[in-house]
Amino acid sequence: RSSLLLARHQFREGLAVAERVHRLDPALKRPHGALVDGYVETGRYRAAARALQAAIDRGPTLSTYTRASYFRELHGDIPGAMEALRLAASAGGDAAENVAYVKTLLGNLELASGRTRSARRSFLEARFRVPGYVPALVGLGRLDAMAGRFDRALPRLRAAARRNASPES
Repeated sequence: RSSLLLARHQFREGLAVAERVHRLDPALKRPHGALVDGYVETGRYRAAARALQAAIDRGPTLSTYTRASYFRELHGDIPGAMEALRLAASAGGDAAENVAYVKTLLGNLELASGRTRSARRSFLEARFRVPGYVPALVGLGRLDAMAGRFDRALPRLRAAARRNASPES
């Protein structure tokens, strides 16, 4: 329930549910992610850092490393955010799409940092994990457009738009 509330941007309510569950059974791993997300989204960064560390101490996963990356990015530590995403990808996950998502996040940070070769590699790895993965196609299309290779960029971006016509694409 907490995750659903957080996804709906009902941050205070989602955090309250996560805190209640955590108080009922502090040994549960599941509420830690929702605690981190709720604290971050309500601006309670010290509490978020403590919840994040507790989650990592219980066993780092793709999810905890991804949250660590976001936390580092929010605090201006882009190299640290990229390192956390690399750890997230190496931690793997239950679904190939989760790793593709992480690789695409990494590619976007690398692109924003001017590391176009690394960005291309990350987007290609995401597409390898999930062929036709829209965010990876968008990243590759952006790279091609930046390099003036519009003959490659346009088909990629059109394919991404056909698969998912969202504003993010």
